[in-house]
Amino acid sequence: MGRLNLLQVGIGGWGYSWAGVVKESKYWDPVGYVDVDPKNLQKAAETYDMNEENCFNDLDIALEKTDCDAVLVVVPPEYHKEVAIKALEKGKHVLVEKPLADNFPAAFEIVNKAEETGKKLMVSQNYRYKRAPRTVKNVLERSIVGTPDYITVNFHKAPHFDSPFRLEMEEPLLRDMSIHHFDQMRYLLDQNPVSVYAKTWNPSWSWFDGNAVAVILIEFEDGTIVNYHGSWVTQGWETPWDGDWRLECTEGEIHWNNNEIIVDPTTKSQKVFNSGMLEKDGNLIVKLLPMEVEERKYSLLEFNETIKEDREAETSGKDNIYSMALTFAAFESAKKNKEIFVEELLQKK
Repeated sequence: MGRLNLLQVGIGGWGYSWAGVVKESKYWDPVGYVDVDPKNLQKAAETYDMNEENCFNDLDIALEKTDCDAVLVVVPPEYHKEVAIKALEKGKHVLVEKPLADNFPAAFEIVNKAEETGKKLMVSQNYRYKRAPRTVKNVLERSIVGTPDYITVNFHKAPHFDSPFRLEMEEPLLRDMSIHHFDQMRYLLDQNPVSVYAKTWNPSWSWFDGNAVAVILIEFEDGTIVNYHGSWVTQGWETPWDGDWRLECTEGEIHWNNNEIIVDPTTKSQKVFNSGMLEKDGNLIVKLLPMEVEERKYSLLEFNETIKEDREAETSGKDNIYSMALTFAAFESAKKNKEIFVEELLQKK
């Protein structure tokens, strides 16, 4: 598979981490950095061996002077539209960090521009690109425990961020973290959300300005209900970043936690025993599917293949509208204290 050239816009904070992922990629060659802060450029250039002449504080100049096939957008969400549209208009494919944009009009504008220019637009929803969710999806596709009826997701963490970006954000849990879990729900069920009812609040001990705890009920197209409880200020037990999932199905349960997937079928049929599982302490453990790379490395692989094969990315901008919509519906539901219907929200775009 041939390598392609990538220009990265946004090199501070999470962008600095992204630069390391790109540097290690088998599928992309970093050909330039763009950032408004000279210190960010200098730090990244020194760490990742980027020539000084390929570091820019102006995107227009960078697009002119670098031979890039695509642009990676890692700036704050309110600037996603400006950067993505400029890159698309210059004939570049675009990979953008989640969320696609900070509002629906901007998101649809980016998606429409990608269709107009014929360039690929992909959102890096890296949480779905891991062995564990891919394995859970495989178990569901093989109907080993039937079909899901309801799902419970618990997520509890207590991160202390250095940057004020998340600390000062309105609804930080929903806007910056829960979208990962919402996208995983859509991926596992292969459906879009219909309605959302959310309650959010900020405990007295919270170090966030905005609400850091949420309880959400989500209904999907086939009637499957997801009960989501998330917290960024837990006082005790912490889950993995993926959360702790229990999928109650028509013929048993799937419990996914800490990269281990346990299947508890109502009857241990031959179908179950032929499914390549391990028995451990009385539990049936599903072997994780092999993957060449995971997370952001897989985002880069998928982005490369999307361009080479001229196909829609799994997490294309068009598809990702619904993951973004789930987040915004939860935000609006919490604010108005009522059930929000996703299609109605999208129609207001």
